[in-house]
Amino acid sequence: MTSEINGNNVTWTQLTRELEHVQALAEVRSRSDERALAVATEELHRRLESLNHAHREAVENWARTLPRETFSQFEREVLKWREEAVAYREKVGAELAHVKTTIEDRAKELQRESESRADGNRKLIAIVGIGVSLMAIVVPILIRVLIRVLAE
Repeated sequence: MTSEINGNNVTWTQLTRELEHVQALAEVRSRSDERALAVATEELHRRLESLNHAHREAVENWARTLPRETFSQFEREVLKWREEAVAYREKVGAELAHVKTTIEDRAKELQRESESRADGNRKLIAIVGIGVSLMAIVVPILIRVLIRVLAE
């Protein structure tokens, strides 16, 4: 049996084969579409998991970071503290310099007094030494004179 399709004579066998061929193509296309859908779904799940992981990391990072205004306030407080510390260090340094000068002046004064006392002690020792020497000379003479006066 022959039929005319689009101006062509086609037999029933040809039509059946053409229909089977179209069905086979439809099945291949359907399996291909299913496979493509499965691959696309798998890829979307992978990307979603990656995004979820990135989101968790971002949330953790945000939890560990300071807002800009908080950091700026901290920075201002640290700079203020630093200025106060430098001013205090300079003040203490000036006071220490004054104390050092006072101690050095007092040490020089004590050194002069010590040297003056040592000089006075040397003079006193010299005088006592002279006195003792004179006594060693004068006492025997006085004793002789006394003995002569008493003996007479």
